[in-house]
Amino acid sequence: EGRGYKTRKGGPPPALSQGSTRLVNSLTHQKEELKMGETITWYTCGPTVYDHAHVGHARAYVALDIVRRVLEAQGYVVFQVMGVTDVDDKIIARAKQLGVPSPSVAAEHERSFLLDMRRLGVSPPHALTRVSEHIPDIVAFVEGLLGGGYAYVGGQ
Repeated sequence: EGRGYKTRKGGPPPALSQGSTRLVNSLTHQKEELKMGETITWYTCGPTVYDHAHVGHARAYVALDIVRRVLEAQGYVVFQVMGVTDVDDKIIARAKQLGVPSPSVAAEHERSFLLDMRRLGVSPPHALTRVSEHIPDIVAFVEGLLGGGYAYVGGQ
């Protein structure tokens, strides 16, 4: 009965599909068939690290991990990158409240988040990026949006 899992009728779990797998490419907005042998580069938004993770975070990351594991079990190679927001008004506010530097708040809650995910058995990302490491890139991107008329400067 395979790993103790049972369907409602008590039989073994269904075998993984041997058919093609199609996902929506967020760049092209088209469903594309995944090809065996090609690496799937998968970006996932990580947390804004101003407080401890909660069950809503857990649900989201466990669900993403299930999809990743199913793809890997089918033979696909997945390279997952997670972006952590470590510069944010909520982090600055929490730091002021605690009387500590913002980077300390962010680092503490990032460590806590990663530990929580490890305890839940969520596969870690292959690479972790942080907003603080890409500020010049973000500024250039926003300037490009503004210059192209795709964004505007809001009021204070």
